[in-house]
Amino acid sequence: MPNSDKTILFIDELQLLQQNQEALMALREIRSNGQAVITKIRKGSKPCRVRLIASANPNKGLEMHSFRRGCHAIATIMQPPDMRRFDIFQLFFQGEVPAEDALQENTNEKIEVSPKMLRTAVQWAWTRGYQDIKFTPEVTRAILSRSKQLINKYQAASGS
Repeated sequence: MPNSDKTILFIDELQLLQQNQEALMALREIRSNGQAVITKIRKGSKPCRVRLIASANPNKGLEMHSFRRGCHAIATIMQPPDMRRFDIFQLFFQGEVPAEDALQENTNEKIEVSPKMLRTAVQWAWTRGYQDIKFTPEVTRAILSRSKQLINKYQAASGS
């Protein structure tokens, strides 16, 4: 993380982090202070303002379909102070997507975005506040329409 200032960090299998309290505390400190402090081989600090995205499996031998809401599954993985420090959680349902589908390349459409263009867009988006976001009635209808499509597509995976 010390070399990840102003980037996105993806943590896979987040539930395993709970087994390493030292790493969990370090992550909490970095996200709280926006600084990575190194005290081992070399001493120093560096800015470390990252966006955290995580994927995880619920703990306690439970499956996703046993939770009414995804946030309840997250609560089995970490404490609320740590939950607040993540920007996105990606939760997966068993059998939600067949493995052969998940491992296929998306050949529908290629979008060419240079790393510089992507970085600029992400940094600009991070400067926006809630007051800068306006949803027109057309956008609201589009969001609701797409949400219904996703619910219909993935409803069977949720156990409903």
